[in-house]
Amino acid sequence: MCTQSIVYGQNDLTNVNEAASSMQEVSASVAGMVQRSRIMKDMKAGSATGDPINNRYRVYTSPIEHFAKSRNSLPMCQNQISNLGAAVNCTGFLVGKDLLLTAGHCLSKSNRIESTTYKCRTYEWIFGLEKEESFRDYDGLYIRDENRFKCREVIAFQNSGTSDYALIRLDREVSGRRALKLTSSANLKLNDPIYTIGFPYGSPMKVTPNGKYVSSVSSSDFFNTKIDTFPSFSGAPILNQRTNEVVGIHVNGLTNPLEDVGGCMDFSRRCENENDCGESQAQSIEKIQSLSGRFQTSSLSNDSSCN
Repeated sequence: MCTQSIVYGQNDLTNVNEAASSMQEVSASVAGMVQRSRIMKDMKAGSATGDPINNRYRVYTSPIEHFAKSRNSLPMCQNQISNLGAAVNCTGFLVGKDLLLTAGHCLSKSNRIESTTYKCRTYEWIFGLEKEESFRDYDGLYIRDENRFKCREVIAFQNSGTSDYALIRLDREVSGRRALKLTSSANLKLNDPIYTIGFPYGSPMKVTPNGKYVSSVSSSDFFNTKIDTFPSFSGAPILNQRTNEVVGIHVNGLTNPLEDVGGCMDFSRRCENENDCGESQAQSIEKIQSLSGRFQTSSLSNDSSCN
């Protein structure tokens, strides 16, 4: 499945440090998928930065317009992400000490697990990519070596059109970041509040906090949502807003969220009335057999607090 994007109503992209505290905690377990060729050792590290020379790396970024090109090569209008660099291709999140979950199509368009080998070897997963100031310099953003993880193996994989996920074993355990709690999406009801965390057009991590669950999708492992998503959100966790437990993986939106508003590209207003548009889709977490035994046994909390 190939992800697209959609904005329902008002675009509510939120900086991680401005989101609810519970969402900030979850964001620590979310990583960006970055091509290894973008990552170089920072030779300026040392006495000037306080970092050992072998502990700091530079990820080369591109102007976000390179990720968000229009047919007429129009620039982006001024908005939440227009002045930022971009480097992230997909999103993933921790489900074990060394286990990361993402969308299957992030690794391969094929439905054969052998086809995932190339991206497993040539991409890395990087945590802590939420600070905008790190992305503003197109020469690159700086990361610490302890936040870089390689893909050791792909344990389970599906990209069949009715199921879309990849379970990855990283090259080592992730310390200081917790595996997210998982629960069945079958517990959700129409319009239950959900949210997600990802990298819009490959730029710094953002939260979209005001999504809604819609319904399950017959004859597939997906469910429908109404939640703002963007390119590079593929693989992002879909979370129950009341419990902060993962119920799914974002796999597909509906349309390009940018449109010509008079000489520049801005977020589309075609779905300002959410009833004018269809739904996005997510992989149901309980349909992934490789994750059996990792689910929360308690039912949904009645606490409606989002903090």
